[in-house]
Amino acid sequence: MVELSGDIHEGGGQILRTALALSARTGQAFRLVRIRAGRARPGLQAQHLAAVRLAAQLCGARVQGDSLHSGQLIFEPGPLRPGLFSADIGTAGSMTLLLQASFWALAAMPESCEVEVRGGSDVQWAPPLDYLEHVTLPLYRQLAPIQSLQTTRGFFPKGQGRWRFRVSPSGLSRPLELAAPARWDSIRGKAVAGRDLAERRVAERLAERASAMLQAEVQMEYVRSASQGAVLTLWAEDPRLNCGVGVLGEKGKSSEQVADHAVELLRAKMARKEPVEEYLADQLIPLLALVGGKLRCQELSPHCLANLEVVSAFLGPRIRNYGSLLTTRPYELVVLVGLQGAGKSSYARSQLPQHRLVSKDLIRNNSNRQRRQLKLIEEWLQAGEPVVVDNTNPHPEDRLPLIELARRWNAPVRAVFLDTPRELCWERNAAREQPVPEVGLKVVHSRLQAPSLEEGFDEVIRL
Repeated sequence: MVELSGDIHEGGGQILRTALALSARTGQAFRLVRIRAGRARPGLQAQHLAAVRLAAQLCGARVQGDSLHSGQLIFEPGPLRPGLFSADIGTAGSMTLLLQASFWALAAMPESCEVEVRGGSDVQWAPPLDYLEHVTLPLYRQLAPIQSLQTTRGFFPKGQGRWRFRVSPSGLSRPLELAAPARWDSIRGKAVAGRDLAERRVAERLAERASAMLQAEVQMEYVRSASQGAVLTLWAEDPRLNCGVGVLGEKGKSSEQVADHAVELLRAKMARKEPVEEYLADQLIPLLALVGGKLRCQELSPHCLANLEVVSAFLGPRIRNYGSLLTTRPYELVVLVGLQGAGKSSYARSQLPQHRLVSKDLIRNNSNRQRRQLKLIEEWLQAGEPVVVDNTNPHPEDRLPLIELARRWNAPVRAVFLDTPRELCWERNAAREQPVPEVGLKVVHSRLQAPSLEEGFDEVIRL
């Protein structure tokens, strides 16, 4: 049985929701203690009970501790069984958060399933419905097709929203490739308000203000809702992913102020080199573990860190954390050191075929080969790729800029010193079609110093 504590990192409901979906998917039982210990009202609330009961439906689980305010839960899943499922939160608790407690299991079902949930559609501390549709779900569909079938808005405090969606099985999955900087090529948005706000033109004002500031298409809609409310969702589009924000209307704030705040938030996210914004990142952790790949995050929130621990408990340590980079693949900078003819290029080809090869020999026509090489290395590290530098790199002064660059991108850096005898190196050099002049050989030999850990390498290998 997997043992979990609900007081790690953010100490909230994220830990419970991810555990429920992965338990149902993998068949591993879990015990969760100190549920939501980091919250002012700890224990299970109505939204969390709805998540437990929805997950239990998916796999016929035996559950202990599923009562209001309970601080401990034992969840023992049975086999996944397709069907029609439903969950009623009974409050304005977020409907969209229930997806986190079910999707990873629904994606593993042998047949299509439909789920209907009732509660809040656009509420505080949760992804708004349009954010989920335009930012989160396009990426989830890389694991399994998910389609929204029917939506009814539910604002705080009454909720009473409705969301019905279908998840279909899929034998295909694509790794996430979300580390390189995004190129936002368009911006879109949607403003939604309850019909009782139409006289004050709340939706129009939200849409018009955001559209004018961003020079973007922002749709507007009035909806039936049990409580008065409004939400503005904006998102920027890249071929790989979308970056978005959702801002709720507030008493005491004009529609223009709400729109200004949403635009400010979106622009700040778009300006970052890391493509995955904070609130999307934690929603992608289970997906990254299941399909593999890499993503570079603008912020590693407590939610994100908690999700990493829960995913590791159920699926093993598949994801490695290198600062802003989360990846299931190798990530490092390897600096080869040795005389001309020492065998560095052969080593790179045979031992490091998955690494991006960077060498000054490959950019001979560049006027500043050192600057160009460092730029190439940084581009690959920024994209989450492992890199090998195939130059002589004889002296600590030559290696220092490479070490500093690796540290800037939180990449482990190791040196491989091919300590081949000088005579053999020169013999190999003489046999080349374009041998290095003898003066060049002597200069490198005179400067050659074995790399050491004291320089800043994480590892030094001598061959």
